[in-house]
Amino acid sequence: MLRAAVDEFLREAGAGDQRLHYFPSYDVVMHAFDNQWLPDRRHVYPHVLEFNMKIFEAYYCKGTATPAGIEAAYATARRRDILLARQGHPTRSPEQQAAFEARRKAKIAERVASREATKAAPKR
Repeated sequence: MLRAAVDEFLREAGAGDQRLHYFPSYDVVMHAFDNQWLPDRRHVYPHVLEFNMKIFEAYYCKGTATPAGIEAAYATARRRDILLARQGHPTRSPEQQAAFEARRKAKIAERVASREATKAAPKR
Protein backbone atom coordinates (compact mmCIF):
# COMPACT_ATOMS: atom_id res chain seq x y z
CA MET A 1 0.00 0.00 0.00
CA LEU A 2 2.80 2.40 0.95
CA ARG A 3 4.72 1.65 -2.21
CA ALA A 4 1.61 2.19 -4.39
CA ALA A 5 0.94 5.55 -2.71
CA VAL A 6 4.54 6.65 -3.26
CA ASP A 7 4.42 5.59 -6.91
CA GLU A 8 1.21 7.57 -7.41
CA PHE A 9 2.69 10.63 -5.72
CA LEU A 10 5.88 10.48 -7.77
CA ARG A 11 3.86 10.07 -10.97
CA GLU A 12 1.59 13.03 -10.25
CA ALA A 13 3.63 15.50 -8.20
CA GLY A 14 7.09 14.61 -9.31
CA ALA A 15 6.69 13.88 -12.98
CA GLY A 16 10.07 14.75 -14.37
CA ASP A 17 11.43 16.07 -11.05
CA GLN A 18 14.71 14.23 -10.56
CA ARG A 19 14.97 15.54 -6.98
CA LEU A 20 12.16 13.28 -5.75
CA HIS A 21 13.08 9.69 -4.87
CA TYR A 22 11.70 6.82 -2.86
CA PHE A 23 14.17 4.89 -0.72
CA PRO A 24 12.67 1.50 0.23
CA SER A 25 14.08 1.25 3.77
CA TYR A 26 10.83 -0.20 5.13
CA ASP A 27 10.77 -2.82 2.37
CA VAL A 28 14.35 -3.81 3.16
CA VAL A 29 13.53 -4.18 6.85
CA MET A 30 10.40 -6.22 6.22
CA HIS A 31 11.56 -8.46 3.39
CA ALA A 32 15.33 -8.89 3.62
CA PHE A 33 15.50 -10.13 7.22
CA ASP A 34 13.72 -12.58 9.48
CA ASN A 35 14.78 -11.09 12.82
CA GLN A 36 14.56 -7.38 12.33
CA TRP A 37 12.97 -5.99 15.50
CA LEU A 38 14.47 -5.27 18.90
CA PRO A 39 12.36 -6.31 21.91
CA ASP A 40 10.59 -2.93 21.93
CA ARG A 41 9.20 -3.85 18.46
CA ARG A 42 9.80 -0.24 17.34
CA HIS A 43 13.50 -0.25 16.50
CA VAL A 44 15.52 -2.53 14.26
CA TYR A 45 18.62 -4.50 15.15
CA PRO A 46 21.96 -2.91 14.27
CA HIS A 47 22.63 -5.42 11.47
CA VAL A 48 19.42 -4.33 9.73
CA LEU A 49 20.16 -0.63 10.17
CA GLU A 50 23.76 -1.00 8.98
CA PHE A 51 22.67 -2.75 5.80
CA ASN A 52 19.95 -0.20 5.12
CA MET A 53 22.46 2.63 5.52
CA LYS A 54 24.94 0.88 3.20
CA ILE A 55 22.29 0.79 0.46
CA PHE A 56 21.40 4.43 1.09
CA GLU A 57 25.06 5.39 0.85
CA ALA A 58 25.45 3.52 -2.42
CA TYR A 59 22.58 5.32 -4.12
CA TYR A 60 22.49 8.75 -2.50
CA CYS A 61 25.99 9.59 -1.27
CA LYS A 62 29.33 10.00 -2.92
CA GLY A 63 30.89 7.27 -0.85
CA THR A 64 32.82 4.12 -1.43
CA ALA A 65 29.84 1.74 -1.58
CA THR A 66 29.99 -0.58 -4.58
CA PRO A 67 27.71 -3.42 -5.70
CA ALA A 68 30.26 -5.89 -4.32
CA GLY A 69 30.34 -3.97 -1.04
CA ILE A 70 26.57 -4.07 -0.80
CA GLU A 71 26.58 -7.83 -1.42
CA ALA A 72 29.22 -8.31 1.26
CA ALA A 73 27.28 -6.12 3.69
CA TYR A 74 24.12 -8.15 3.05
CA ALA A 75 25.98 -11.44 3.55
CA THR A 76 27.32 -10.16 6.88
CA ALA A 77 23.89 -8.91 7.96
CA ARG A 78 22.23 -12.23 7.00
CA ARG A 79 24.83 -14.17 9.00
CA ARG A 80 24.02 -11.99 12.02
CA ASP A 81 20.30 -12.49 11.38
CA ILE A 82 20.68 -16.27 11.24
CA LEU A 83 22.90 -16.31 14.33
CA LEU A 84 20.29 -14.26 16.18
CA ALA A 85 17.66 -16.84 15.24
CA ARG A 86 19.86 -19.73 16.39
CA GLN A 87 20.81 -18.13 19.69
CA GLY A 88 17.28 -17.16 20.50
CA HIS A 89 15.35 -14.10 19.65
CA PRO A 90 14.70 -11.94 22.71
CA THR A 91 11.24 -11.00 21.43
CA ARG A 92 10.11 -14.62 21.74
CA SER A 93 8.38 -15.69 24.91
CA PRO A 94 10.04 -18.55 26.84
CA GLU A 95 7.35 -20.89 25.51
CA GLN A 96 7.94 -19.79 21.91
CA GLN A 97 11.69 -20.19 22.39
CA ALA A 98 11.25 -23.68 23.84
CA ALA A 99 9.05 -24.70 20.89
CA PHE A 100 11.60 -23.24 18.47
CA GLU A 101 14.43 -25.18 20.13
CA ALA A 102 12.39 -28.40 20.07
CA ARG A 103 11.71 -27.99 16.33
CA ARG A 104 15.38 -27.22 15.67
CA LYS A 105 16.57 -30.27 17.63
CA ALA A 106 14.02 -32.48 15.83
CA LYS A 107 15.26 -31.29 12.43
CA ILE A 108 18.86 -31.99 13.42
CA ALA A 109 17.94 -35.47 14.67
CA GLU A 110 16.07 -36.13 11.42
CA ARG A 111 19.10 -35.11 9.34
CA VAL A 112 21.44 -37.28 11.43
CA ALA A 113 19.10 -40.27 11.09
CA SER A 114 18.85 -39.72 7.34
CA ARG A 115 22.65 -39.62 6.98
CA GLU A 116 23.03 -42.76 9.08
CA ALA A 117 20.42 -44.55 6.97
CA THR A 118 22.21 -43.51 3.80
CA LYS A 119 25.54 -44.79 5.14
CA ALA A 120 23.98 -48.08 6.22
CA ALA A 121 22.19 -48.70 2.92
CA PRO A 122 23.83 -51.29 0.64
CA LYS A 123 25.77 -49.72 -2.21
CA ARG A 124 24.87 -50.66 -5.75
